[in-house]
Amino acid sequence: PRTLEPVPEGALIFSSHSIEQIPILPDSFIEGLITKKPLAVVHAEPVINNDNVASFMNILRRKYIKINDYNQNLGELLNSFVERKLVSIISLEESAFSDGPFNPTTFIVWKSRCAL
Repeated sequence: PRTLEPVPEGALIFSSHSIEQIPILPDSFIEGLITKKPLAVVHAEPVINNDNVASFMNILRRKYIKINDYNQNLGELLNSFVERKLVSIISLEESAFSDGPFNPTTFIVWKSRCAL
C-alpha cells in the first residue's frame, strides 16, 4: 500500500477499524505491508470468523458485514499468507471488544517470515 510518509524499517504498523472500509483486500495489500519490513503489524479490525461455526451470532455478524459492505476477507487473506509461510500470526484475540454485538474488534498481530 502507498503511504503518505515513508515507513521506517522495523516500525510497528497499526490499523484500527480502517481496513473494514475495504470490502475485499487483494493479495497486494499484505505484500505491500511486507515490503515495508515492519517489526510487526497489528490489526484492531472486525474480522469475519472463518471457523465454520454457524452460531446464530456469527450468522448475524456475517450478514451485518455484508450489508454494510465492510471487509470480508482480512482473516482469510492472512491465513493464505500463513499457509504459504510468508507471515506468522503472533497473536489472535477474536471479538475482543465492541460497542455493539455485530461489529466486534479482533486483534491480530503478525510478522513477515520473508522479504518480498
